[in-house]
Amino acid sequence: MLAPLGAQAGSINALFDQDNLPYSSRTASLPGLYVDIAQLIAVSMGAELIPHWADTEDTGVLSPLLEEDATIDVVVGVPVEPRTVEDEQRVGNRVAYSKPFASAGYRVVTARGHSALPDLKAMGLSKVGVETGSVAGLRLWDDGFVVDARPTQAAILDGLLKGALEFGVAWGNVEWIIGNDPRYRDRLAVQAVMPDFEGMRWNLAVAVRKDDAAQLKRVNEAVDALLASGVLKQVFARYNMTCLDPVDLEDRTE
Repeated sequence: MLAPLGAQAGSINALFDQDNLPYSSRTASLPGLYVDIAQLIAVSMGAELIPHWADTEDTGVLSPLLEEDATIDVVVGVPVEPRTVEDEQRVGNRVAYSKPFASAGYRVVTARGHSALPDLKAMGLSKVGVETGSVAGLRLWDDGFVVDARPTQAAILDGLLKGALEFGVAWGNVEWIIGNDPRYRDRLAVQAVMPDFEGMRWNLAVAVRKDDAAQLKRVNEAVDALLASGVLKQVFARYNMTCLDPVDLEDRTE
């Protein structure tokens, strides 16, 4: 457990999606990755975490933070990458982001027992299962890969089970799906993190209002404490997910 940072800071109001495991859930027995991380940040700040729940597909992730007389102080797990930050032109001058606490990206999935970790040459000789409309599908298509677009991540995994696909490229929560479904758990494996093509890997941070410099300072101190403690790897593992270190977004393979 992290020690509080100085004096009691009262409470911290955080926004979460109400039905978005493995990241957050209002009703599940596991609260979700971002809820757990927010709780650790609150403890480190010496504050009480007060969760606020919303359907973020309707409200957006950052909009409740910026409403007039908003009660939301932070949003945990916001992607920080120019192509993925919500409505960058609209909110970019009103939102500040903490130091990143981890990174997120796509994973390569194969049948368990695949002979070797996939490389780009091997994948280029096969159909690669991707989710329809995903960043991964568009990016791989642009780079000349033969992609097989499927409507859901589960459809990609089913294609691997049936032998219709040799490789799948899916968002990182595929680790959660595989680890919690007996149909996949013993037959499929997450073999690797997808090579860091532009737009397929980004950092995760905490968003605060840009005019709240004191809040940002306290959150950054808490993130530093989290990173120093090594506890994040345990939190990610609770959800069958790999904790990836933050990446230098200025030094990506284009």
